[in-house]
Amino acid sequence: MEDFHGENYFFKENFKETLLEEEAGELAFPLEMVRLVSSAVNKQPWRLVVTKDAVHFFEKHSMPKEGSSMDMQRIDVGIAICHFHMAAIEKKYRDILKEKFRNLKY
Repeated sequence: MEDFHGENYFFKENFKETLLEEEAGELAFPLEMVRLVSSAVNKQPWRLVVTKDAVHFFEKHSMPKEGSSMDMQRIDVGIAICHFHMAAIEKKYRDILKEKFRNLKY
């Protein structure tokens, strides 16, 4: 699952292997909604690692704070997490995810 620039956002187990759409299964829709989220200065600073029982969100630092105490990229990651959560609820995955991924962290 890549954006139009070829940047990888989703990985499986670690940052070495890209998660392919056909491997995402039930998570394909929530992950696609994360991919489509806009962000400050169009940096999409989130990277997700999907493991057997969790979806881990990471911030990819690509721009300095420039004297500001506010980390806009961290806010963007929070927005991506919100979109993932809302997409999972929309598809009624909440119970499926809780059962399949008992320790789901997102």
